[in-house]
Formats: sequence, structure tokens, C-alpha cells
Amino acid sequence: MKLAEIKDGVVVNVIVVDPKAVPDWCVGWPEAPEDARIGGTYANGVFTPPAAPEAPDSRLTASLSRLDFCLALMRLKILPVDECKAAARGEWPATFAAFVAGLPTDEAAEAEIRWATAQTVEYGNPLLQGLALAHAGDATGAAALLDAIFGVTP
Repeated sequence: MKLAEIKDGVVVNVIVVDPKAVPDWCVGWPEAPEDARIGGTYANGVFTPPAAPEAPDSRLTASLSRLDFCLALMRLKILPVDECKAAARGEWPATFAAFVAGLPTDEAAEAEIRWATAQTVEYGNPLLQGLALAHAGDATGAAALLDAIFGVTP
């Protein structure tokens, strides 16, 4: 049989005991059903399982290979086909160049170097976030654009 230790309505321990030899230190603990888990609650004789953990925001971990990223840009008509082909080769598309033109020279050069050597493109990349914002015009539009590119469902 299973017994559960309850503190302030929360299951803090679940043990299996021989019903004929219950240890003194757990006498009085309620009998627990098979699915009773630490972190669940207990009230009025009813066990409730712990809440399912929240799924991590898929945007935090979303990434694409440079190839898949460039194909998404082409399919969604975000960049012209010729620029998508150049970007897939690691070249710096004119659309990207226009965006970074407003950055300090060192930052613009770093962005171009990072693109040329990138194997993957991360959803949360600050440069990508800026490009999406410039393309979409507002934060909501930028998020929707990136969600479409990365196939993320918020």
C-alpha cells in the first residue's frame, strides 16, 4: 500500500509500506492512490496530481539550418529568389546590407562575418530580430514573421 505525507495540503513524500507493518513514523498518513505524486495536492480526502510542467517556449530553442532558413525566406517571398540563393551560399544579400547600413561599421562587419560562417540561424538572434522588425514594422508583425519562418506555433 502507498502512504503520502502531506504538509499544508501538498504531497511531500509517497512511500510503499507493508499494510501489516506500517512504521510508527508514518502512522496517520493517508493512503495514496497509485498515481499520487510528490508536488500534488491533498484536500478533503482527494489527491490531485501536480500540474503538468509548462512547455518551454519553442521560440527560445527554435533554429534552422542556413539552407532551411533561406528556403523559408524564398517560400514566404521575404527575399527575392536571387538573394535567397546568394544567402544560401553565405553571401550577404542586398536586403541584409541595407538593414545593417545604419549600424556602426564594426557591428555591420561582424554581422556579415557571422552570416558567412553560420551553419544555423537562431530565432532569438538579435540581428535577425532587428531584420524582422524592420521588415514587419512592429513587434507583433516581427514575431508572426519569425514564427512563420521557423514553423513555430506560439
